[in-house]
Order: sequence, then structure tokens, then C-alpha cells
Amino acid sequence: MKLLITLFIALLSVCTAIYYKVESESCSTLSSKDELFDNLIISCANYKSVPVDLNCLSDEQIPLFLKTVPDWTFLPNTTTGNAIFRSFEFEDFRTAFLFMTESAQLADKNEHHPNWSNLWSTVDVTLNTDDQSCLS
Repeated sequence: MKLLITLFIALLSVCTAIYYKVESESCSTLSSKDELFDNLIISCANYKSVPVDLNCLSDEQIPLFLKTVPDWTFLPNTTTGNAIFRSFEFEDFRTAFLFMTESAQLADKNEHHPNWSNLWSTVDVTLNTDDQSCLS
């Protein structure tokens, strides 16, 4: 029995994980969230203003629109109106997070914020025109 306990303790010491915690923070870059966000990953992006129609799509227009976004799934009548959904798979967490970071800057510039979640290398995105509860 004593041998089993010794082996168990030895096994536990081999299987321990290392976690990191924040010991302190002193980063002037984080003092302005706007500056940090604006100068993040794609600060060199050139934006072009393009006129868009923000009217809700009619039931007849939705199938035509869906043909232009074949990798997205139509979600009718969600709690926020009609929406589209897509799950993106990436190589790892960092690549998924980079995708979200780059997308967030463009979404914020357009004032059109996705409903999304990230779990490891997967990013699930749901889009609709939330201020009108529809697709536009």
C-alpha cells in the first residue's frame, strides 16, 4: 500500500501543469482603449467608404442574398430577427483571436457588431441588423 501511495505522489508531481498569472501591470499602451484599439493589428488598413442599403431584406430578397454568402446558414426569426450564422475553424487559438481582432476593427468602424463566441480554434459568428431586428 505504501508503494502505491508513493507511486501516486510521484505521478502527481510529474503531471502538474504550469499556469501563469498577472503579477503586476504597468503598460502605458493600455491607458487609452481607443488608441490601443485603433492602432492594433491593422492600423495600416486603408478604408474606402461605400454606400450601402440598410433596409431590411424582404422574404423574397433573402434567398437571393443567401446565394451571395454560401458558407453562411440562415437563422429565421431569432430573438433579434432574421440572422445568418457561420462557424470559422482556425489552426489554433492565436489565429482565431487574430481573426476576431481584425474583424472587430472593421465591425467597429462600420458600427455593425457581430454576436460571436470563441472556443479554442473556433469562432462562431451570428450577424443581423440588430437595431432593426432583420437582415439588411
